[in-house]
Amino acid sequence: MINKILIGLIIAIFGAGLIGLIIFVMFLGGQRGQTGQDQNNTPTNTLPGSNPTTVGTNDGTGSNTTNSPQDGATISIGTSDGGSIQVANPKKDPTLKEDSTNPGYYYFKASGNTASTTGSYVIEYIDKTQFFNVILEEEPIGQAREQAQAYLAQHLGISQSQLCSLNYMVTVPYSVNQDFASTDLRFSVCADATPL
Repeated sequence: MINKILIGLIIAIFGAGLIGLIIFVMFLGGQRGQTGQDQNNTPTNTLPGSNPTTVGTNDGTGSNTTNSPQDGATISIGTSDGGSIQVANPKKDPTLKEDSTNPGYYYFKASGNTASTTGSYVIEYIDKTQFFNVILEEEPIGQAREQAQAYLAQHLGISQSQLCSLNYMVTVPYSVNQDFASTDLRFSVCADATPL
């Protein structure tokens, strides 16, 4: 009699554990779908100051549909409104240098303007999210912003007004300007720009 009760108890515990495991796996699967990936398992851009946009779609052939011509001279990158824009491939630009400590992070390095030396601005490009972070590094910051947006438009092969559709931020460190340190200044040609 005791053996039958013991066997019944073991079966009940095993069954409860199995049900718990199934529920846990279902819960974990539901959570995985909410971690910044779309249905095609493609990362999405969810950086501050930008709308989530799909970086690219894998069509099952192993190619990323954001890359256009075979030579890779231009690519289509996501815009802040969920669309895309054709630009010169930043990774083909000889002035773009990869950050050796942060793979996938690149910096536009013009003469007197590098990520490691003082210049009027630094433009960071994050490949995975196609996000541009412009850091104004010296006063007058209005002039630095003008130089940075002209440089970026030229190197992407787009007009300055098209810069407004990119996923980007324009910031200034507290050590350079205390009044605008916590503000996304935007490009001066854009409707949402902060007047300087």
